[in-house]
Amino acid sequence: GEAAKEALRQVEEAAVREDNVREAERDAEIFKRQLHESKSENELLKAQVEEAQEQLAELNSQFEELTIELEEAKEGKTKEATAKGDSGEAEASKAPQEASKALQEGGEGAQ
Repeated sequence: GEAAKEALRQVEEAAVREDNVREAERDAEIFKRQLHESKSENELLKAQVEEAQEQLAELNSQFEELTIELEEAKEGKTKEATAKGDSGEAEASKAPQEASKALQEGGEGAQ
């Protein structure tokens, strides 16, 4: 009886160990699958990050171009304003000469 009980106990322990091993193998399989899914998601995220970086680089390039165009437009307006200012000054400097000329001519006509 005692030997039979001991043999039965060992068989039960072996069955429990076998169940534990199977459960551990299942857990390992689940873990492998999750790891694989994680890697796949990681690859997808990497691709999305690369695409976003390319888009950002493109936007930065466009922004730089627009900044240059804006600066050129400002310089153009400044040159235009300066040119108008110069012609305005020329007109303004002619005015007193013309006025004094007209006065002289008027004065001569009155004499």
